Amino acid sequence: MGGGDVGTKNEKTLGQIARAIAHSQGQFKLMRLRCDYVRLRLEWMMRLQQYCQTEYDLTVPILDLDPAGDKLYGQIKAFVENRADPLHGLQVAGFESVHDLATLFSSANQIRETLREAFPFPLLFWLDEPTLVQFMEAANDLHSWSTGKHFLASERVIKGNVRAKAQTLLNRLRTADDAGLVGAIPLLSRQDRQEMAATCQTFEQNGVVLEPELDADLNVLLGRQAYENEEGTEAERYWQQSLAIRQDLTEPEPDHGQWWAMLLLQLGLVALKRAELSGGLGGEAAEAAQHQAETYFQQSIAAWEQLGETDFAERVRGCGPVQMLSLWRRAQEALAQNQAAEAITCLEPLLEMESLGFPQLKLRGLARLRQLYFDRGAYGQAFAVRQCQEAEERIAGLRAFIGAGRLQPGVVGQGGLPPEIEQSGRGEDVRELLARIDRHDCPLIVIH
Repeated sequence: MGGGDVGTKNEKTLGQIARAIAHSQGQFKLMRLRCDYVRLRLEWMMRLQQYCQTEYDLTVPILDLDPAGDKLYGQIKAFVENRADPLHGLQVAGFESVHDLATLFSSANQIRETLREAFPFPLLFWLDEPTLVQFMEAANDLHSWSTGKHFLASERVIKGNVRAKAQTLLNRLRTADDAGLVGAIPLLSRQDRQEMAATCQTFEQNGVVLEPELDADLNVLLGRQAYENEEGTEAERYWQQSLAIRQDLTEPEPDHGQWWAMLLLQLGLVALKRAELSGGLGGEAAEAAQHQAETYFQQSIAAWEQLGETDFAERVRGCGPVQMLSLWRRAQEALAQNQAAEAITCLEPLLEMESLGFPQLKLRGLARLRQLYFDRGAYGQAFAVRQCQEAEERIAGLRAFIGAGRLQPGVVGQGGLPPEIEQSGRGEDVRELLARIDRHDCPLIVIH
């Protein structure tokens, strides 16, 4: 994986592709070009375009596929027809972002003769390893017509990619809404996950020893991936390791302080999630996890304030789960002093808050608020809280939907569906139905 050897091989590959394009003018030729990293792929796409223009006076533009499209032929045809200047080849990119890639490949495979007749010039498909596998499986005949080349990534490039992705994740965390910050919606794309898998495999196969800063960055990324996969124990392990590495750095990076404060927040969320999964929030294990979460949250807020980031410190303080836990503790303190009215004031904001993946925390507060209303004889308000509890239970997949009710935004899981549908075992059926609705050959008929 030496930088010089990889660079030389890639330059040679670039020249071979350009020559193949030049020698295939006026005829259909399909080439699959594999590159597993987006940033590197974009670089070689531009290099190939420039090389063909400079060395052979050939125009080889780039078509970025529509993620929602499932017809390859139509997109290529429209691109060619809308160009004012003739082209001598076409680079097709964005396969990894297509929502229904299997359909796109299989439909292209079925009309491969049409592709050959309609496009008398070289077509170059830019693929990463997972999309290449799908190409082979869904369009085996079309794949057999193609020739392949592979652009490799040097150790320096892969390490730079890890550093860049860590910085991107930090920026996303800082600018995300509460749902993104606490992990209720993913901040890592499918491509991010694929590149991390390829990175870890490459490092392991080549016995690469990472510099401490890079090791800390990689653990941050792997931790976030585990957290978004609801693997809290793994996420905690990666993030603790990142903190330990950063603590020992003699010359920390400029973003060291921000990562330190952000990791404390993320570890607090892991601890709070552990409390949620401890069979209810009243047990000894759950109380210990909540106390640990509070400690992490306080340390995170203090760290942001120490950095002079008072706005983000307030952002953390007001973040959904952090605020819900704070409201619960304040209510408990008020009740310990027989101040029921103050406890009600503390808990009432829960009625308007989203649980963001922490339904038990919200439901516990609502149950206490309902009881406080009931004890004061405010039965109408108690009933309204009960309705809110039932709606929250439905959203979180803790209660089946029975009868009419007010529509509420639901929680979407990793599969793109609410958890109650996944838990019912009908997830695949629903996904297949959605895919069929999106197809032109499967009209939707509504009988009213």
